[in-house]
Amino acid sequence: MAALLVALFHAYVYSQWGGFPASSGVLQHAWLFVDLFFVISGYVMVAAYGDRLDSGRAAVGYMVRRFFRLYPLHIVTTATVLLAVIAIQTLKLVLAWQGIRVGREEPFDFEFFNLKLLGLDLLLLQGVGIMRKEIHNYPSWSISVEFWLYLMFALLMLVVRPRLARIAASVLIVGMSLAYFVIYWSTAPEPLRTLDTRGLPRGMLSFFQGVLVFYIHRWLSARWASARRPGGAGADVGSVHDPGATGRTGRTGRTGLTSVSWLGAGQVMAIILALYLVDRQHLLGTAQLAIPFAFALVVLLLVPDRGIVAGLLQTRPMQWIGLHSYSIYLTHVTVLTLVDWLGRAVPEPAKHLVGLFYVAAVFGASMLTYRYIEEPWRQRGRRLADRIEAGESFARQGDPRVPR
Repeated sequence: MAALLVALFHAYVYSQWGGFPASSGVLQHAWLFVDLFFVISGYVMVAAYGDRLDSGRAAVGYMVRRFFRLYPLHIVTTATVLLAVIAIQTLKLVLAWQGIRVGREEPFDFEFFNLKLLGLDLLLLQGVGIMRKEIHNYPSWSISVEFWLYLMFALLMLVVRPRLARIAASVLIVGMSLAYFVIYWSTAPEPLRTLDTRGLPRGMLSFFQGVLVFYIHRWLSARWASARRPGGAGADVGSVHDPGATGRTGRTGRTGLTSVSWLGAGQVMAIILALYLVDRQHLLGTAQLAIPFAFALVVLLLVPDRGIVAGLLQTRPMQWIGLHSYSIYLTHVTVLTLVDWLGRAVPEPAKHLVGLFYVAAVFGASMLTYRYIEEPWRQRGRRLADRIEAGESFARQGDPRVPR
């Protein structure tokens, strides 16, 4: 859902479609849901790779997997955005020759291409602070930051082996990121006192909170498991995992079900808190730094996969959106480029029909890019990484006699 909210933000707020959706404070600040992406990414990386990054070869294989996960779709959508801009502006130029004016700007009367930025796009450096221009496929700044966070994470896991030391290092990175923003904002002009101004420190702040969420969840799970062992403090209570467990009360699973209810209530409250902070971001000042922590709390409460919100996220529509979220995030600017003039020109309530078409088109494009770009290239990256980790030489990778 976060990717979809970002797509709606870019249409109704950033591209100034206006109308009722643009009056929502949450949608006005929906760019903040990128921080939720970073938190989730940090959690997933340490859960999947924290114990596997034990050698240089493993780290290379990991980075190969992450590169093939991000880069192919990034390059394709960067190209499609540029092609879409050229197509729309060429059509406007042809119509202008016929005396028909479309939109407020003259055809090609704005910067839509920058060679230096394209070079940074190709090197995945567009989001680290070297240059800031919101052209090409502008949401991809976070993909750039994500890639370098992957590298930072791999180096941390390689160099720092003890679990407590990894936790301490993650706390230090989060603390340093907080200090960076506090110091920078103390002298920055008012418009720059926002998390939207610096990519890499923003990513570090949220990503390594995700790493800490993993360790906190593992500690809480161990405590809960210890309490449920025979003779433990919680040996007489029903199991959350087994609603049929019976405690001393003889009432089947009552304590376990109650625990799930409390977890669901906590999820709802954490989401309300996060949405409240997002809605009021422009009023919070330095306190907006609490927003990534609110997202981290949401993730921590959703990780057990139980509770009312977790259950909702496991429904088929939510699972479909989650599966295609990366494609939704990167394809929506291409679609928006093609329908933007219509979204600005059509008044309410017909404007919302344009919005529905926009969302449907993004979903359709995402299905195609997931099937023909994301998944095939991800599988290629996995095969290559498996060979690297197994020690197979690059010279033999094309040998048909090598087992696949």
